[in-house]
Amino acid sequence: MEAQRGTMNMSPARFKSLRKVAAQIAVVLVVLTGLTAPLRAQSIWELTPYRIQTWFVIQPQPLIPQKAVAELSAAVQREAGAALRSVWKVESSPVPDAYRETFLSLKQPAADDLLGVETGLEAFDKLFVFTVSVAGNGYQLDVCELDIRTRVWSPWQQRQTDRWSTITQEAFALMCDVFVPLVRIQRVKDDQVTALVKAGALQRPKSSVRHWQTPTEIKPGDVLQPIIRRTNRNGKVEPGGTKPIQWTVLLVEDQTGGVLTCKTFSGYRQPFNARRSSRVEQLALLIRPEHESTILRLHDRRNQDQPLAGYDVFARQPDSKTSDFVGRTNWRGELEVFPDEENLIRMLYVKSGNQLLGKLPVIPGYQSLLTAPLRNDDRRLEAEGFLLGIQESLVDLVARREVLSNRIRAKIDRGEFDEAEELLDQLRGLDTQEDFASRVQQRKQGLTAVDSQVQQKIDKLFADTRALLGKFLDPSRVQQLQAEIEAARKGEPAANDEDDDQN
Repeated sequence: MEAQRGTMNMSPARFKSLRKVAAQIAVVLVVLTGLTAPLRAQSIWELTPYRIQTWFVIQPQPLIPQKAVAELSAAVQREAGAALRSVWKVESSPVPDAYRETFLSLKQPAADDLLGVETGLEAFDKLFVFTVSVAGNGYQLDVCELDIRTRVWSPWQQRQTDRWSTITQEAFALMCDVFVPLVRIQRVKDDQVTALVKAGALQRPKSSVRHWQTPTEIKPGDVLQPIIRRTNRNGKVEPGGTKPIQWTVLLVEDQTGGVLTCKTFSGYRQPFNARRSSRVEQLALLIRPEHESTILRLHDRRNQDQPLAGYDVFARQPDSKTSDFVGRTNWRGELEVFPDEENLIRMLYVKSGNQLLGKLPVIPGYQSLLTAPLRNDDRRLEAEGFLLGIQESLVDLVARREVLSNRIRAKIDRGEFDEAEELLDQLRGLDTQEDFASRVQQRKQGLTAVDSQVQQKIDKLFADTRALLGKFLDPSRVQQLQAEIEAARKGEPAANDEDDDQN
């Protein structure tokens, strides 16, 4: 009521002025709404730059300036600010003394141990470690990256320069080469994955005249390694809280701004957990092969010291239905796998005989050594080899029994009964169903497997073989032919002349 009375008592000129101001505010709100609408469609993840911490470790040498750390840290921040101001926010702090010698020897402490002590690093996305040492008449620069969110170290990369004046440019360039972009998986449907690139909305569009390929860019054709990150009730990552999803990679098929559409290739039917949790984050890192090849080592899934030797490995391109033979594992269970010229991903299929044991998506060159725990199929293969020999002997025996049976009946038809008896004695001397069954049972007792799935396959092989013995080795064959001989001697027709079986 007071406000209404105030408005009623206001002069016309004052009222008109207020209406004009209100109109201007409305116009401003409309403009701001139009500007911020696209931003609301994007997440904080895409709009927040990488926060990067840098540590510089300098080898104490007279040839290295005393102010090297200050020079390098200032130069790297200056270069990053000029080239990647909106994408990277680079800071620097002294390296803890406890890790100085570790880094100078180009080693990396366990990520969980480091972050458990240096808790302040949790506020950053990346940690870059630079080491500078004297090499010959020049300088050697080594750089590695720790992705703090996934607890993954990158390999060390190295450059050398003859002049100290160029080492700052080399440091920033090497930092860009080592940098590994990070994405967050937003949606999983069947084998299709939608992911958001960290700081992806801050990069200049390709249509921009100032666009250049930044270290954070991910393109179609790139491959990602998915990683699961779990936190406790306090939002902290405990030791072992981050793990890559084994034998699973994502192929980027489309990239629109900071949004990626990927296809999943996995050795598992459901590599991603369908149930979502606020304490579980699905992330992925860009894969960059660093080696010329990868040694694939196969071992018993129940005993990693037991190599799987003599297993065949086939390769197939993604979405292809034809396979090529790659090779056979040696006595150490190892096989060298080389990159494909057309695809980063090679789908490997491991077989033991005709049995498929595993489907392994591999990026040759990403790791120097890759170990795969698989079902030890040696016992089943041994059983298969033994029973194959039994079946071949069975075929030979059935053929010999059939030949002798036909000859005996021919002798009976000609009245040569004594000769028929002699042939019948030969038939009696052949192996019987009981002989085969005894050998099969005796061998089965020595073919036991620790793996229950392998044992089930072995049991089925022996059961199928016993069924074949009962089908083709009729124990009544000898008695039947003996009855035919005796009936023919007496001039009587055989009891089953018209309905003779084929056993």
